Amino acid sequence: EGARYSATIAKDDYEIYFLYGSANDTYEISFKVTNGSNADIYIMTEYWYDKYYFWGEDFNASFQGENIRYVNTTWVQPDDQTYYLIVDNEDNAHSSDARPTGDLTYNLEYRNKTTEDEIGNLFGMAIMYMAGCCILGIIVIVVILYFPFRKKRPDTVVIPGQQYYPPPQPQYPPTQGYSGYQQPPAYQPPPPPPPTTLPPQYQAPPEPQNTDYSRRRPPEGPGY
Repeated sequence: EGARYSATIAKDDYEIYFLYGSANDTYEISFKVTNGSNADIYIMTEYWYDKYYFWGEDFNASFQGENIRYVNTTWVQPDDQTYYLIVDNEDNAHSSDARPTGDLTYNLEYRNKTTEDEIGNLFGMAIMYMAGCCILGIIVIVVILYFPFRKKRPDTVVIPGQQYYPPPQPQYPPTQGYSGYQQPPAYQPPPPPPPTTLPPQYQAPPEPQNTDYSRRRPPEGPGY
């Protein structure tokens, strides 16, 4: 969220902050004097800072707000150099700067909007990627857990008001089985026992021949 400062500068003094950005980075800057006289705010390179501080000479600033109590602006960094953000409470070489009367208290906020937007975009992409991975993981887990326990739908749908006929049952014993299974042979009745022949002593006597001669016709002869 950038940098926020509340500070007090003595008369004839200044405060310096460093901007470590890159070319075309956009900074949002907000400055407000809360106590004391007006102030100056500058953004300059190291070269012009040396003239401003060490030699007290005239200098050029990439951004300047002089003799102000409040400023809210944006600044685009022109190159890849390190820039100095200076809050000034002294009478410098510029004729248009503020004339300090005593201590200066202020609030300062600045942030590199370009860098923070890039970080925010990367963070958002990372969150989306993680969310996508989580959703994919949940789908895989549901599929793994659902299919082994999924119940087979019944072959017969019972419609209310119609008589229910159960599905045909498999033949038992089954006609097929595991590899190497053989159908048991069909039932065959046992063969009849062979005829029994008794020894002679146990055999029944032969049936008698018809010797009833009374029923025979007598022989023809005299006197008959």
